[in-house]
Amino acid sequence: MRVVRLVPWGSVRLVEGSASETLAAKAEAEALKARYTLAIEAATEVIYDWDARTNRTSFSTRGFEVFGHAGYETGEVDPQTWLDYIHPEDAPRYRVALVAHLKGETKVFRCDYRVRTASGDYIWIRDRGLAQRGPDGRAIRLAGAMGDITALKQATEEAEKLIVARTAELRRAVEAAEVMRSRLIDAIESIPEGFALFAKDRRLLLANS
Repeated sequence: MRVVRLVPWGSVRLVEGSASETLAAKAEAEALKARYTLAIEAATEVIYDWDARTNRTSFSTRGFEVFGHAGYETGEVDPQTWLDYIHPEDAPRYRVALVAHLKGETKVFRCDYRVRTASGDYIWIRDRGLAQRGPDGRAIRLAGAMGDITALKQATEEAEKLIVARTAELRRAVEAAEVMRSRLIDAIESIPEGFALFAKDRRLLLANS
């Protein structure tokens, strides 16, 4: 059987050979695709791919597990539908970060925001993506991954609350100490005779006028 091959400089020549090479290449491509699909399904994060030319976004099956919306079962979701799931307070920040990356103003798309799940609750996700650009520099696709960071956000918020509480306690303790010092000074000043208070190393601490 004759097989047509393209050589590096673009000419075409006929070579004698078997179709087994073509079949082997096809089998290798199928195996590679299978490994790629398996890797995506095994990932703990949600993998997505947005095609700007068709304006469609495909998600790994992990998307249905995380978000629960029916549309994720098919692996394909309309971009506007995704925007509708984003928390209203976070949507503007998400759009700004996304547009900036699509315009080439940032090397990587990064954004933490809340997304509504099928249960109606919101979870925090960390979204990271990278645009593929055409010859004119315009973004033609955006591939990335997003993970649930709700537990991390909650832990961070609890830590911040604890820091605020401890800072307030320290402030109150300092204020109380200042009040006690002021009262002590007033009490010493009220003594008619000369009075002085020394430390163990004989340093003068307080004395009346």
